[in-house]
This record gives sequence, C-alpha cells and structure tokens, in this order.
Amino acid sequence: MDFCTWLNLVFQNRKHDFGEIPATTAWALWQANNKSTMEGKRQSFQDICSIIFSIIKEMRELNDKILAPMNAMNSIWKPPQEPFVKVNFDVLFKTTLHHSYSGFVIKNSRGLPIGCGSIFNKFVSDSFTTKAIACLQALDFVREMSFTHVKMEGDSRTTIVKINQVLPDFSDMGTYIEEIKIKVSSFQHISFYHIDRRVNMVSHMLAKERMSMREDRFWVEDLPTAAEIHLAIDLSRLVSHI
Repeated sequence: MDFCTWLNLVFQNRKHDFGEIPATTAWALWQANNKSTMEGKRQSFQDICSIIFSIIKEMRELNDKILAPMNAMNSIWKPPQEPFVKVNFDVLFKTTLHHSYSGFVIKNSRGLPIGCGSIFNKFVSDSFTTKAIACLQALDFVREMSFTHVKMEGDSRTTIVKINQVLPDFSDMGTYIEEIKIKVSSFQHISFYHIDRRVNMVSHMLAKERMSMREDRFWVEDLPTAAEIHLAIDLSRLVSHI
C-alpha cells in the first residue's frame, strides 16, 4: 500500500494513541532531511530518536495540562493589582513569507496603557515560534521600562505551557522559550497566563498595525487609534462587570 493509505490505517487504530508515534517520526525525518538539504546539518539516528521521544512526551504532558475548555475562559480583561503591571502580547504570521508582526502592551492597575510596541520579524519558521518571539520581545520591553512585578498574558496555550514547564524544549521554538526562562530571573515577581483571544485584542491590533508601518514603533502612555478602540471595549466590559 502507499504511505497515505498506511497512515490512515494507523490513525484508525486508536489503541494507546499509537498514531502519534509514526506521525511524529515522519515529521522528524522530514525535518532532518530539510536540515541536511538546506543547512548542511546531518542528524544521527540517535539524535532523531531523541527528538521523537521528547516531542511525544511533551505532547502527552501538554494534553494532561489542558483541562479547561476554551469557552469556559474569562472573556473580560482584568487589571492587575499594584505593584504589578500586566503585559499582553500577540502576533500575526505570514506563512508564505515567513514574516511575523509582534504586538504588546503594558497596562497598569486601572487598565490604562503605560507603554506598547509593534515589531517586524523576518525568517520565522512557523506560527508557534512567532508566539514565543512576541513574548520574548514583550519581556525585553517591560524590562527596559524597569518594571519588576509583572503578569504576562498571551492567547497561545502552547507557548504559555512551554514557558511554565520545567523540562527543556527541543522544538523549533525551544531556543526562544529557554531565553525567556533565563530573562525571568531579572524580575522580582513574574508569571505567565493563557487567556481568551477576545481579551487580547489590544495587542492583536498592535501587531496588525505593524503591517502598515515602515519601521518598528514604541509608544509611552499612548496607543495607535485602532488599538484604542479595543482598549475602550475592555474598559467598558470591566465597568459593566463591576
């Protein structure tokens, strides 16, 4: 039989979640071939097996942690309590060009913007990596503004879980995840949370704004007009909820 027929039969056998093993193996072999062809980097049999096992282990751990359904998440953005600030980040990704656009905003205990930014990134491998890059850039920005008590929020569950887990990350985004973990030590208190996309629209609009700008931009106590609209929505929901 051909590969597609065989793979369909594999996934029909749900015993012990066996389908994840050949699927992950096929992906790892494809990645190894790409690295060899495009970058001249050859991976040993042992290296490929190690990557396969670590990815499968990580996926199983992620599935164990993902318990709450998306529709049960809070749809109202909540301000932090002093002395904390809250940082929201998001990203847009152009798959064909491998370009990403990061957006992030820092808000105070009244829900008002302290600072925000929009950054363009080239040569980004995949959508998961873009989220980690956006988080890292937001982290750098809030550190440059000298805040020490920070709550980070993003709507990528995978990114947040990877940051919070102790195990090392061997995926393409792993380099950025490990860099985030290193920079965490420069804050007195910092935590990372997964949130509903509906309460992350200010940072989403900041990422979208970068697509129409010629260069990276940063604002202090201000927002571009498109993002201000969603800030007003967040604040109105907060008031009505109270």
